[in-house]
Amino acid sequence: MATLPFPLSYKLNATEQQNSGLLDQLLGEGEISARVLLPDGKEQRIQETVFTGVWRVREYNADQQRVADEIIIGPIPESIWQTHPQPPITPELPPQPAGLMNGAFIAHEIAGRVKQPVKEPHIINLTLLPVNDARSRVSGSFFRRRL
Repeated sequence: MATLPFPLSYKLNATEQQNSGLLDQLLGEGEISARVLLPDGKEQRIQETVFTGVWRVREYNADQQRVADEIIIGPIPESIWQTHPQPPITPELPPQPAGLMNGAFIAHEIAGRVKQPVKEPHIINLTLLPVNDARSRVSGSFFRRRL
């Protein structure tokens, strides 16, 4: 059985780049976008598609001409990790209100992962934790300010 390289990528050739209108419509645009200035002076414009984990990475020269167009399936494209090896935020935890049950533990765990990220996914199973109104208010406020 053959194994696939990860992340998967497909580089559009010049003809495909010129005729990419249908592909643009099919992939659409998701919520995340980024611009990365590469060491050689080129700029990457990265756009998540409507499909989670599917990215469109376009590269432009100094004259703003598109010189590359690639579809990547995987986590955040490598150029973002190379230019931002540490997360740009250091979350501060909100004060703990009275009646909070597990919210502080959850917030500390998430904040710890943001400060020291790892490549493997980290799962927090919220279905096993009792939840009350105070936790909902705190976590909602925390996530709205941080994400």
